[in-house]
Amino acid sequence: MGSQTCGVDFKQGSASRYRNLVSFGHKESRLSTTVNVVFWLLALALSLFHGLAFASVFSMSTSGKGWAWKLHQFWLNFLGSLVGWIAFWFLFRSVIECAEGSCPFQFGWTDVGMFFLAFLGVTGYVPFTVIGLASGVKELATKVAGLAK
Repeated sequence: MGSQTCGVDFKQGSASRYRNLVSFGHKESRLSTTVNVVFWLLALALSLFHGLAFASVFSMSTSGKGWAWKLHQFWLNFLGSLVGWIAFWFLFRSVIECAEGSCPFQFGWTDVGMFFLAFLGVTGYVPFTVIGLASGVKELATKVAGLAK
């Protein structure tokens, strides 16, 4: 078994570390309630900003668009930002736990993925990225299907 430091098993890698940080009853958590509350209030406020101001932020025209389109854009941009803040919280909490507990921080591919997701989310680009990837996959599948004929 791995050694337990900071309440996290570091021998199993960063994916295991993030699973362990999910528990809200984390008995050795060094983050104060104030830090958690401020972080989540900031995350919610900025996610609401991305949801409400999507048209201004991304220079989109809303003229002629119905309420369903506007609601969908709000929801898509709000959730995209919130997903980024959740990823950032895992990274932030993991680093703080290790820094205060003098435990070795092991940087792995999971951390790279979480950082990428956090960056895209807090900057409001998760929806754009997901839609772009989905369009790319659809276009690739169409080309492959066309070659098969």
